[in-house]
Amino acid sequence: MEKVIIRPNISVGPRRKTSVEEVCKKVLTNRENARVILFPGIGRNIEKSTLTVEVARFLAESGHKVLIIDTDMRRDKLTGILNPEKTGQEMIYGLGEYLSGSKSIDNILCMTSESGLFAVFAGKSDEDPIELLTDNQLLELVNLGIRYFDYVLLDCAPADRFKDAEIISTCVDAVIPVVVWEQTEGK
Repeated sequence: MEKVIIRPNISVGPRRKTSVEEVCKKVLTNRENARVILFPGIGRNIEKSTLTVEVARFLAESGHKVLIIDTDMRRDKLTGILNPEKTGQEMIYGLGEYLSGSKSIDNILCMTSESGLFAVFAGKSDEDPIELLTDNQLLELVNLGIRYFDYVLLDCAPADRFKDAEIISTCVDAVIPVVVWEQTEGK
């Protein structure tokens, strides 16, 4: 495993904290025992990646081992939120490199500065993200994740703009759509 130090850069207001806590309580008390959860956003500027990281942090602080995977290879948001520092490597590799076959799991799995929280960033690839996501390697990565982690959270591209969420949903136990109240149109 490559060693990357990650320093989260998130501040949460009191109203937002209540929403995060409610989502976390639902995740922890779900009857379906969902361990692999997809967080697709619907709409623009809704901070779904921030919410996904906040849920991951809450679960990790509750004593669970959590893997968060950024599947949006068009627009990597987790790198900006978690602020990874390169330690002895030129780049931080991620899902794009793994799915295209140029890097192994050992090259993309990153420890964070928070106990129990690990990350796989989006990475880069010259290939079409849809084609990469339809390959069985994503399912293999998720299955590997549930062998070693209590929860695997997947952040993905906006569901109303791309087909990523539809494809990734076949690999997960639950989907928690992220919307902004009174801003997102019903579809």
